[in-house]
Amino acid sequence: MSDNPKAVLERPLVRYAIAVGATAASFLLRYVIVRQFGVTLPPYITFFPTIMLVAILGGLWPGVLATALAALGVDYLILGPTRQFLIANQSDAFALAIFTVMGILMSLLAERYRRARSSIEAYKLELALRRNEEELRNATEFRQLALDAADLGTWEFLPESGGVSVDRNCLKLFGFLPGEAHTNDQLPERIHPEDINSVNDAISRSIAGADD
Repeated sequence: MSDNPKAVLERPLVRYAIAVGATAASFLLRYVIVRQFGVTLPPYITFFPTIMLVAILGGLWPGVLATALAALGVDYLILGPTRQFLIANQSDAFALAIFTVMGILMSLLAERYRRARSSIEAYKLELALRRNEEELRNATEFRQLALDAADLGTWEFLPESGGVSVDRNCLKLFGFLPGEAHTNDQLPERIHPEDINSVNDAISRSIAGADD
């Protein structure tokens, strides 16, 4: 059975792999645009949407990782002198610092969004469970009212123990007084002889269904 995509995204290794892969893809996109089309781009233009996407999908720390990788990559590959972790002028250093701070802030905002979305989903699930419980309770109450009105009872065969569970109406029909103790062995003795075969057949079908 394949994993749910949402569950896969919650794995730490997957989230950090997305951060690394998305940052590398941003560098590749920038390279294609600059080299193949001759377009001059600001150093960080392709990385802001990447950081936001990574942080939304993976959370705070993958977003911070994407920010750090992008900052180091820009310093090493784009800002002069290239192929060195050096910054030649103060304006580039200032721009790099702003980019790093912005990346961290974007990651924090994305993390808050993820948590808010998770809270909303959990709240919706809780409402759905409460609604189902209420519907089940109403159905059970309605069923009991119908049984009481028709003076009918219900019984349930328990394959695990081999016993039978009966409701209060069924006990009344079997001739037990309210609150009177009874055993499972006493119940068959009070079944009408004409009905005993059909009851045994029903129990046999229940056992066969439990074994399937």
